Parts: sequence; C-alpha cells; structure tokens
Amino acid sequence: MGPNIYLASVLFSFLFVANGAVFPPEFDHGVDLPTTRPLIIAHRGDSGVYPEHSTMAYRSAIDAGSDVIECDMCLTADLHVICSHESWLEDSTNVGELFPESRKSTYFVIDQLSNITDFFTVDFTLAELTQIRRRQTKSIRDPNHDDLYPMVGLDQLIQMIRNASRPIGLHLETKDPNWVNSLDMVTSANTTFEDVVLTVLDRHGYTDGRDPVFLQSFNADSLKYFRSRTDLPIIQLQATPMSDERLQEISGYAVGIGPPRELIVVVINDQIVEKTDLIARAHSTGLAVHAWTLRNEDKYLAWDYGQDPRNEYRDFLELGTDGIFTDHPRTYKNFLDAVYSCNKTDDASGIDGS
Repeated sequence: MGPNIYLASVLFSFLFVANGAVFPPEFDHGVDLPTTRPLIIAHRGDSGVYPEHSTMAYRSAIDAGSDVIECDMCLTADLHVICSHESWLEDSTNVGELFPESRKSTYFVIDQLSNITDFFTVDFTLAELTQIRRRQTKSIRDPNHDDLYPMVGLDQLIQMIRNASRPIGLHLETKDPNWVNSLDMVTSANTTFEDVVLTVLDRHGYTDGRDPVFLQSFNADSLKYFRSRTDLPIIQLQATPMSDERLQEISGYAVGIGPPRELIVVVINDQIVEKTDLIARAHSTGLAVHAWTLRNEDKYLAWDYGQDPRNEYRDFLELGTDGIFTDHPRTYKNFLDAVYSCNKTDDASGIDGS
C-alpha cells in the first residue's frame, strides 16, 4: 500500500464512530503539555534504535517528537537517582569490563522473590555509573551502538528535556521499591526511595498536579506514599486483569492505569481473539490509560496487523488509549501526524461523510 492509500484508509477509519463523534479523538491529559493527541511515551527512550536508558536513546526520543520520556528509577550508593530498568547491570552494560568481579554482590530482591548476583547500582556512586556504557538488550536489534553511550542520572535527564525546544514530560517508575527501602544505605539516611525521588523533583520545580511528571509503579504502597507527599499525577502499573472494584480503588490515589497491551487487545497464537472493555471501564472511573509496550518488529505484532505497526497504533487509538509506551516513538509520531493532519484536511480529500 502506498502512502497516499494508507492515509486515505486511516481517514476513512477515523472520521466517524457509531455514536456520531468525530475522530480522531482529543484528550485532556490534565498536565501542562501542549497536545490533545494521545501521549507519545518513549519507553526507556528511543530504545528500539539505541540502547535503553542511554544518553543517545533519550536524545533521539526528544528529537523524535516524544511527549513524555520514561525513566525507570534505581538508586546509587550515594543516593542519587539513576535511570535503569534493573539495579543489576551486567546484561545491559559493559560494567564487567570496567570493574572487577569483586564489585559484584548478592542480594535477595524481595520484589522479585529472587537472589541475584550481579553488579548493582546501589553499590556504585553516580560518578562511577556514568562511566559505564549501555548495551542493546534485545538480540533482534542493532548492536552497533553498544558501549558508546553512558548511563543517565535523573538530574541529567531533566536537564536534557529542559534544553529541548518544547515542553516534554517524564514518566518515572520506582523499581523494586520494597527491596530498595530495606537497604541499610536508605534506612541509615532516615529516608525512603520515594523521598529521594521527590527531593530531585522538588529541586527542579516539579511539585504541582499539572506538572508533566507521572509517577508510576507496580507497587501500590510506593504510589500511595507518593500521594501522601505530592500532588504530581500517579499511574498504577498492573499486569493482571482489573475488576471494576480494583479500578475504583486505584482511582482513590492515581489518575490513571498502565496496563500491558495484552489486557486491551488479547492475542493468542499471533491472532487477535478479543478487544476488551478495559479502557472504557477505566475511563468511566475517571482513570486515564497509558498502555505498554508497542514495538515495530514483526515478532511483536499480531498477524492481523499485516506486519505494519501503524495498524496496531490505529487499533489502540480507536479504543481510546490516552497514551502509549513505545520503543519506537518516531513511528508513533509519524502515525499520529498522518491521522490528525488528515482529519484537518478532510474537505480537500473529497470525503464529506455523505
């Protein structure tokens, strides 16, 4: 399908829905970001192209037009916040080439219910960690950027988005907060993981409920603690099905949920078998939906999408998703540009709905 045919098909799909509402929809995200389109949330940066949570992944995500950048948060030995999907680093960095085996530790990570032996962020200072270079974690992706770009602290990421030419938000996840809060370095400092994060955000002026910083976690206690200390918007991550009662409970402390895409579009044996009512039920409870994680590669796409990630984005837009975590923010941006620009120029297309 050529680009003009694709745009026309998108336009036909989105001009009208059964209740007469005009598509594509507009969203009020409740924060000070200049968009009424679904949020483009760069999952660990532009991680489909560059190693996740690296300086280049974040720079590229900004250049790609992302509305929000995700940082999975871990702590350093000197109580700084570092962006990393796990506190253990061997699989995602060149730490083993820079530091001796003696710097490894074994921890029982209660959130994972597992003993893990590795190099841990909590045993290194921020200065040491920023010497380390990131590596691609997925074998199907380009390894030629391995060992080139350093890890990023939260302060540095905030400075990067502040230097951008437009407002950009943050999506910040506390990783393994029960384990982190049990560490001597935290308890002896008479603080918590959450308070360390809030100290950083306060220093940069992120305190108001309309500030575009979403605090997210799978751990409800971590989020409830945040709610007791800040007005910043909160997103409850949950990988298991949510009843109406659970959604109502979440609405007491959060503005939205972060479900995996499989709870919205159910795929079995690479075929779509159901599109659920989760988004509609969440919206009826006043909760936004930030779904994770959409990717370009064929292995992540149902056959129904014809190996075209734009068709998956179309499904999630039709279902009313408020924001999408994506490893490929440039693809999602191009898709939204096409859909929303088509809607603005539908008179010129000769399509008047009659």
